[in-house]
Amino acid sequence: MIFLKFFYIFGASKINFLKQKDSQKIILNNFLSLGFLRFSQEIIPLIALPYILKTIGIKNYGLIGFALSSTIYFGSVVEYGFLFTATRDISRIREYPEKLSEVFSKYFFTSLFLGVVVFLFYSLLIILIPKFNQFLFLYISTILFTIFKFLLPTWFFQGIEKIYYNTLIVVLMNIGYLVCVFSFINNQNDYYFLPFFNFISALLAFIFSVLIVKYRFRIIFKLPSFEVLKNNLVQSRHIFIKQISQNLYNNPTNIFILGLFFNSTLVGLYILASKVVGIGIAFNYLLSQAFLPSLSRNIAKHINYQKVMLIFGFCLNIILLISADIISDYLVIDPSLNASFYIRLLSFSIFFVSIINTYGDNYLNLIGKEKIFKNISFTYSLIFFLISLLLIPSFGLAGAVTVPLLARLMIAITSYKYFRKYKIKE
Repeated sequence: MIFLKFFYIFGASKINFLKQKDSQKIILNNFLSLGFLRFSQEIIPLIALPYILKTIGIKNYGLIGFALSSTIYFGSVVEYGFLFTATRDISRIREYPEKLSEVFSKYFFTSLFLGVVVFLFYSLLIILIPKFNQFLFLYISTILFTIFKFLLPTWFFQGIEKIYYNTLIVVLMNIGYLVCVFSFINNQNDYYFLPFFNFISALLAFIFSVLIVKYRFRIIFKLPSFEVLKNNLVQSRHIFIKQISQNLYNNPTNIFILGLFFNSTLVGLYILASKVVGIGIAFNYLLSQAFLPSLSRNIAKHINYQKVMLIFGFCLNIILLISADIISDYLVIDPSLNASFYIRLLSFSIFFVSIINTYGDNYLNLIGKEKIFKNISFTYSLIFFLISLLLIPSFGLAGAVTVPLLARLMIAITSYKYFRKYKIKE
């Protein structure tokens, strides 16, 4: 109830659907479960970050980040926008066990098929590119971690609004990762163990999630035909293009370009600033995802949801602006690198993302305008990708921070414009 009082203080007392106890309980449980999930994914690794930086150094940390950036596009292919489309479809047929098995199998095997294709293709790249094959173990561990991370059937648990199962598994696996870090990372030469620990954690989380789906929820795994897989890819293409296009101006591209033109230390600094701001963005997304099943069934609730979402994003933004110096000191970052300045500058992304989630992801996508939202994201992503090719080599870290900030601002403004155009009359 503290969460609800928080929004009441900031003027959200008119949220009518929260007066309904059942709806209030479900949404609050979704938010708390997703909150713990994000906590384990974002905060738990952050606990070990000062130790990691002190032990392996920011240069090796930047090398790991560069390897991860090279796999993010492939991870997006594996996930293929199913976190939205599958969650939406599951939430609409969750009361029908036979249909539930059919829909789950369709999305699960499509994602699994994409995972195999991605691994084979990326393995070929590692063999052919000298910069990759000299760190073979590092890159293989990283791509396996990325694949299994995106194979997690989080969309199923969100769709049936039982996300706490997935949360418990991921929390335990990330705690295990934390124990491994403090136990086995003892010097700079141990840096290559970090992606391996990530891979093992993601693999175990995937295995236990699938077992819960099968034995707790009695889902029957039905191998779909190739035609079903093909149709699933076609039907989800707009969400996929929208999501993967965001990476054109976002961290993976910026990290990759920085790594090509500058040293690993600068790459590491950008990753740290992005990771800190990414926590705020992650909590934006989890609140958005907590409301998604409910909004999928009743879009009329959107007027109340947007108040909560925008206030939440604004408050997160202010908190990070105020605490940037404290965070920088906690991470033991050299003051001469001016990390707090880049954290503050990038922090405005939090509020911009809350606008995008509110009017794009959880409105245009839900009223059948996903193609329009895809076009918005793709257009600006392509524009700012081209801009990044000029700004980052010329201005380094300042350019890398500016590109995603401006891209998110433009996507937010345009999403709101189309929300106004297609707004359903109450």
